[in-house]
Amino acid sequence: MQANNSNVSATSIFANVTTTETNIANVTFILYNATAQVNVTTFSDSTRSFTWTGLPNAVYTFNVSIRDTLNQVNITNTYRITLDTTAPVVSISYPANQTYTTSVNQFNFSVSDLTLTTCKWTNESGVNNYTVSCSA
Repeated sequence: MQANNSNVSATSIFANVTTTETNIANVTFILYNATAQVNVTTFSDSTRSFTWTGLPNAVYTFNVSIRDTLNQVNITNTYRITLDTTAPVVSISYPANQTYTTSVNQFNFSVSDLTLTTCKWTNESGVNNYTVSCSA
């Protein structure tokens, strides 16, 4: 199972549960995205794991409930997973890709990504990297 609050490059989410309950009636796996319930899958056999597949890039949450034969329910904590299989897109607007005869002291760019955390640049073939402010 992926760690809670993780960002993964995948199109699936795996969940599993363990229990000491011996009189289980069913186990229900519930997946949500930011706006709706995506899937509910219930097992009334000994299944204790499930994989949601074919998922698009998004932030998902899920939990699992276990119901016993006396109709008592226990629900796991809610886990958060971000699926992101797309590389960031960076566009440099200035300076242009050309040779300059004067010193260039500006750097303008735009970047987009679902899980953008850090932007770095270098003008020295990677000798020195500089962290700059960025937002998705």
